Amino acid sequence: MRLFVAGVDKSVKPREFAAEYGVSAGTMACCVVLDFKSVDTVSNASESAFWIAANRIRSVRLVTSDWHMRRAALELARVAPNDLEIIRDAVPSQPGFDTMVLEYNKLLARMALSVVGK
Repeated sequence: MRLFVAGVDKSVKPREFAAEYGVSAGTMACCVVLDFKSVDTVSNASESAFWIAANRIRSVRLVTSDWHMRRAALELARVAPNDLEIIRDAVPSQPGFDTMVLEYNKLLARMALSVVGK
């Protein structure tokens, strides 16, 4: 099993990540890839899809907050290989009303763009 972590802040050092999550040096070396290029949902999906294709991954577990899962999965499915199985693993949260309204509008916008082919 391998772990690709999209959108890691540029200030995070791999050793800090390993210490924070109790990951051994051996596991970090063989099985964990930290992506420092992604800055938003679209680039998270693009960088993930590139890594997925390059590593011939057939199934992924997409982990993100419950309120963000629909749009994150939509973006990944849009750019990932067609035969990729995406298993959604939403982390329960308690987003505020403003967060929910903003995310809903972003989802609608992305769905509309998908319909027109962008």
